[in-house]
Amino acid sequence: MVQSDPNAIAADEQAITMLTLQSLVLEKMGEGVSVCDENGFIVLSNPAFDKMFGYNPGELKGEHITVLNDCSDEEKGRIFSEIMGKLRSVGECSGEFSNRRKDGSQFVTFARISAARAAGKQYWVTVQEDISRRMNSSAEIDLLHENLAAHAAELEALNRELEAFSYTVSHDLRKPLTRIMGYTEVVLEQCSEMNYRPCKDYLQEISAGAERMNKLIDTMLELSMLAKKEVKRERVSLSDLATAVALELKLTEPGRKVNFHIAEGVVVNGDPDLLRVALENLLGNAWKYSVQKDDALIIFGVTESNDTPAYFVCDNGVGFDMAQSEKIFTPFQRLPNAKSYQGFGIGLATVKRIINGHGGRIWAEGNIGTGATFYFTLE
Repeated sequence: MVQSDPNAIAADEQAITMLTLQSLVLEKMGEGVSVCDENGFIVLSNPAFDKMFGYNPGELKGEHITVLNDCSDEEKGRIFSEIMGKLRSVGECSGEFSNRRKDGSQFVTFARISAARAAGKQYWVTVQEDISRRMNSSAEIDLLHENLAAHAAELEALNRELEAFSYTVSHDLRKPLTRIMGYTEVVLEQCSEMNYRPCKDYLQEISAGAERMNKLIDTMLELSMLAKKEVKRERVSLSDLATAVALELKLTEPGRKVNFHIAEGVVVNGDPDLLRVALENLLGNAWKYSVQKDDALIIFGVTESNDTPAYFVCDNGVGFDMAQSEKIFTPFQRLPNAKSYQGFGIGLATVKRIINGHGGRIWAEGNIGTGATFYFTLE
């Protein structure tokens, strides 16, 4: 009886184990793997490869690899010849390829092809990865960059127009206005000697209107300059700024009794000059619109909104209709109940630009007759 060779049995078992492991690896790989003979006919493909190209398992066996290329037959032949030339000279090559699935849809892969020998025969092993999404994302990013560049150019053009407008306002418009104010003063002096009351009243109205227009020009210029100002960050005590602004307001009308409640220790990271302008406008509005209250109260404090610190200025003045809350931040827009108070409707628009420049947001809450609260956040 012939005895089996233990070494041979162990070798066979090892070979079978290796083949099983190789098959398992091919089956589990996320990348598509195909094996072609030396003439380019597919002899083996893993599940990922079949799925990538939309074929059933084993359906591609015997097909020429170029059947998957998305190009003309002439182009397929040229590409195949170039690849074979590289493989025969250096044994490997790689690149991006346009492909066509079984259903006709197109996609792009990155393929790595290398030579392999088995049982005395030459084979070509191709590992492919679908990069269509990556390419689409890259194209979307490129398009986004192009759009940003276009918006930047548009913004630069708008800034140049704004500068030109500011120059026109400050020079061409102010010059005739100054002449009107000057001649009005001269004529007003002559009318004073004549003691003709109607003439003096008309001229005083003209002078007051010209002065108001002059202040409006200054306000417009300040707003345009604010759009170009760079935000400089440092530690700023909003409590100290609010206290200083409150003191200045009291000095403008020492006879008024207004109670200020200012929270202590409110420190932020921002531009001290711009934030002071913001508080001057917010506290100034609270001061102005609570003038009819004998027990006027103005509060500066901090709360939370969506887990973010929200700073606020609150008063018990005339308030406003919440249905018109968005209008109050639009330049030169004034609410009906605010028209009896001095102003151009530019203060809150200025505050909004400052807060937006700090990466924050601003909103308002109020009711007619019971006061208003303005909230803002800073990034």
